[in-house]
Amino acid sequence: MAKGAGAVNGNDIREVAELFAGVSDRQEMLRLLDEILTPAELHDLALRWRLVQRLHAGVPQRRIAGELGISLCKITRGSRILKQPNGVIRGILERRGKGPAGLPAHTPDARHTARTPRAQRSAEATERIPTAAGEPAATA
Repeated sequence: MAKGAGAVNGNDIREVAELFAGVSDRQEMLRLLDEILTPAELHDLALRWRLVQRLHAGVPQRRIAGELGISLCKITRGSRILKQPNGVIRGILERRGKGPAGLPAHTPDARHTARTPRAQRSAEATERIPTAAGEPAATA
């Protein structure tokens, strides 16, 4: 961002955060967003939200790029945000317990247990490796 008379600082950002935090009525928030943001800014904000919802639901990044018409760079940024253990967006999505309309909700267990066919074959092969005592390894 260019520095100069129009530059903003941390105090400006905190004031905006306080402004948004002080609005508890949904209709008032919609009006505030409409007044403070341009239509293009509202579009970008809504698109970013759809992106993180889809990532949270486990939709592949390339599919998201095609559906939403956005770059893989933006999707990667969203993915990094969701990987933050104490991330605000991740927490909100997990509390809501649902993905975007028409998509199943992501659960942390589902993401970590989902396997591609190749990973499934590898896991099955690992599960058959005997332990030092000669017993088959326990399955996960």
